[in-house]
Amino acid sequence: MFECEQCQARKPEPRAYSLHLGAYPRCPRCGTYRLSRLAKRDKIDKMEKGPINFAQFLWGAELYHCRFCRLQFYDVRKPVAPDGPEQAAMGVPLP
Repeated sequence: MFECEQCQARKPEPRAYSLHLGAYPRCPRCGTYRLSRLAKRDKIDKMEKGPINFAQFLWGAELYHCRFCRLQFYDVRKPVAPDGPEQAAMGVPLP
């Protein structure tokens, strides 16, 4: 939880490590579930750097791409339906 020092409003804010824990892959930068899979690395968009991404690459993970951040990263978890958890939270049934 994040609490503003001025107005004391509380807001949930995902931690960086929480994006790597869970059942489904999420963008390491913005946290969205709306990802696309890539067959090979794109030379234009940025690649996530760090030991977790490198370890998942060595483990044989799939390459994902975030549409919003234009970030590429590796993750071993299987993706949800294209609009799964975000729409489920809003009460929209999954396809």
